[in-house]
Amino acid sequence: MHRSRAVSSSQRRHRFADRLLAKGTLATHPCSSCNSFNVSCTTSNLSDRCEQCSRYNRSCELAAPDTELDRLEKKDQELDEEILQLNKQAFEASAKVLRLKKQKQLIRQRMRALVDREARNIAELEIDELMAEVADSLESPDLTGFSGFSQVSWDDLGRISPVPSGSG
Repeated sequence: MHRSRAVSSSQRRHRFADRLLAKGTLATHPCSSCNSFNVSCTTSNLSDRCEQCSRYNRSCELAAPDTELDRLEKKDQELDEEILQLNKQAFEASAKVLRLKKQKQLIRQRMRALVDREARNIAELEIDELMAEVADSLESPDLTGFSGFSQVSWDDLGRISPVPSGSG
C-alpha cells in the first residue's frame, strides 16, 4: 500500500511564498527584513506579509495598516469588554458580601434576643418556683426548729421556751 507523505508547514509556507512571488508586485519601499538581507521585496494583496517574510515566517511591517489597526482595535474592544465584565462581577460580588454581612448581623441580633428571652424565662421560672415553695411553707408550717424539737417536746422537758430564764 502506497502511503503519501504529509506536507510539512515549511513546505506549505514556501509554496504560498511562491504564489505571492508569482502574483505579487515589487514593493516601492522594501520591508526592513528584505532590506537587511538585500533581497527584493514582493507584496501581494493575498497576504499581509511580503513574499520573503512569508517564506521564512518573519514579521513584516508591510502589513496593511488598516488590517493591523482593525485587529488592534478589535483586541482593544475585547479587553474593554472583559474589564467591564470583571468590574461588573466584582461589583456584584461586593454587593453580595454586604448583603451577607447584613444577614449575618440580623441573625446574631435574633440569637441574642432569643438568649435574652430564654434567660428571662429561666429567671421567671425560678421566681415562680421560689414563690411556690414559700406558699407551700406558709400553708403547712413546719414547727420543728433547727434542733429538730417541736414546742411540744420542750414542754415535756418542763420548760416553756428553749431559752432558759434567769429563775429556773
